[in-house]
Amino acid sequence: MDPLAEKAPDCSPFRYGFNNPISCIDPNGMYETNFEDENGNLLLHTLDGKDDVVTVSKQNEEAFKAAVNRAFETNTDVNTVEWSTNWTQHLK
Repeated sequence: MDPLAEKAPDCSPFRYGFNNPISCIDPNGMYETNFEDENGNLLLHTLDGKDDVVTVSKQNEEAFKAAVNRAFETNTDVNTVEWSTNWTQHLK
């Protein structure tokens, strides 16, 4: 049973795998973390296997954006539990 099915009844059961369940798997059903600013605008969408929404305060927004840019410039994978957890803890 999908614990999040009621949150998105209009989505296909294969949405977790971007309609490609052969290439994209999600064993626990908790697939993504969204980092948002205080107004709810999406700053970063990660595919880290978690199901979180993290609010980045105005105070931390520039540092967060710089870290994301550094990650992309250095080919650091932001789609890991470690990266998301590090920033989630840093932003608390």
